[in-house]
Amino acid sequence: SELLEGVLKERNASARASEISAVLATTISGFVRPRKLGRLYLSETGYVCFPGKPKSVRFPDVSFVRTDRIPNGVSPDGYFTV
Repeated sequence: SELLEGVLKERNASARASEISAVLATTISGFVRPRKLGRLYLSETGYVCFPGKPKSVRFPDVSFVRTDRIPNGVSPDGYFTV
């Protein structure tokens, strides 16, 4: 699901999409973690991407955030604002 203009919109889910997400997460993690480049997040992590639209939150299947973009090196309890 994603929050668009304050309205929850359902996304289509499938075993195939989940499998692809798992492969991507595993592959990206194998590159990112040893180099300490940042953190990897799964589909439960929301992002507020548009400053003028705080009620629009995107939930990508897999995402990466560079270390320098994580405030105080701690993942937020809520959404990321990018």
